[in-house]
Amino acid sequence: MRFLAVLTLLAALAACTDRPIAVAPATATASSPTAEQTAALGGGNLGEPARAVRFDIAAPPPLPHFRRASLTPPEAPVALAERIVVHKMDRRMELIRDGQPIRTYRIDLGWQTLGHKQHEGDGRTPEGIYHIETRNDRSGYHRALKISYPNDEDRARARARGESPGGLILIHGQPNNARSYERAQKKRDWTEGCIAVRNEEIEEIWDLVADGTAIDIRP
Repeated sequence: MRFLAVLTLLAALAACTDRPIAVAPATATASSPTAEQTAALGGGNLGEPARAVRFDIAAPPPLPHFRRASLTPPEAPVALAERIVVHKMDRRMELIRDGQPIRTYRIDLGWQTLGHKQHEGDGRTPEGIYHIETRNDRSGYHRALKISYPNDEDRARARARGESPGGLILIHGQPNNARSYERAQKKRDWTEGCIAVRNEEIEEIWDLVADGTAIDIRP
């Protein structure tokens, strides 16, 4: 009798261990079991071993692919001027590209308009071929591009006369000083030999003319 009782106990334990338990994944959402799935559990008969039931789990939709886009449209490259031509008698300055003027400005010159600059303080704007040497956005004017006057020939000519050739010849905007600005608005050719334009024009020239650009200053 004791042996039979042991066999009965072992059979009961085997029935319990053969009964699998369906466990849904922790991160998945299982759908409600259908009638067929409920019947598959044994129809309520606890004596039958339970069968494993596979619940259909809806797969998550694929994540959308995002592409980072700039909110600012790309700027078109600036077409720089290839050279500058100044016509002193016409008070006109042109920015040239591909042999054609792309911008034209009315200019003011030095107060002595005739002839090439000879020495410091003569009020003349130089004539000849030079280039843009450097630039300054903190000068006494609203931005300035420095012209490469004097060259070796200018220095030699002034030295032969025992004079200084002068320098600091610029293409610049209007004076930053309020009093000088008022005086510049009332007089034509008010500079000491520089080439002056309006402030909005020097802003444009600043962007269109690179350092090293040739400038041809004609009578």
